[in-house]
Amino acid sequence: MRPVVKYRNMDNADELRKLQDSYARMSDGELEAVAAEAYDLTDLARPILRTEMDRRGLETPLVMEKGGRRASPETLELALAQIFWDPAVAAKAKQELDAAEIPGFWGPDHAESLEGLDVESGIDLSVRVEDLARVRAGLKEFADAEPEDFACVCPKCQSPEIVLVEVDESTKYHWSCDACGHSWEDDGVEAKA
Repeated sequence: MRPVVKYRNMDNADELRKLQDSYARMSDGELEAVAAEAYDLTDLARPILRTEMDRRGLETPLVMEKGGRRASPETLELALAQIFWDPAVAAKAKQELDAAEIPGFWGPDHAESLEGLDVESGIDLSVRVEDLARVRAGLKEFADAEPEDFACVCPKCQSPEIVLVEVDESTKYHWSCDACGHSWEDDGVEAKA
């Protein structure tokens, strides 16, 4: 049983409660991402993080030095930030992510490097969910156009036999595939002027 720590300074007690609540609301992947950057935490935050991780049975060590072990993509909650069609533009974006110390993962296997990835169908960049809005805002300058010969295909079966069913009030495009019957919606493809 862990000893109960009492704080005479109310600021510390308030900070303690806030940290406990914050860590309790995080997913396991988010906690492991914080643990991967524990060198940035206060002396008060580290033991609270470790306690929450122990409570959940997470054995990820707290990284106390910059450049230490990073969390693996399998333990993180990731979201697609952008698709790159030009490897040179993707490489520039990777440099920006590295400079900002934001982990980015490439392609369907969430590789940490761009080497050996197939560019023909685009290069997916996935980031932690908590970094998504910041990354998308920062990567706007790196948006590159899809290739001129880009063909729309079904996301399920990759068939080009797709049909635009409707565009609703929120400007969402509703599609269906004649080949496999799959239905989906997206923001559509902007027409080139």
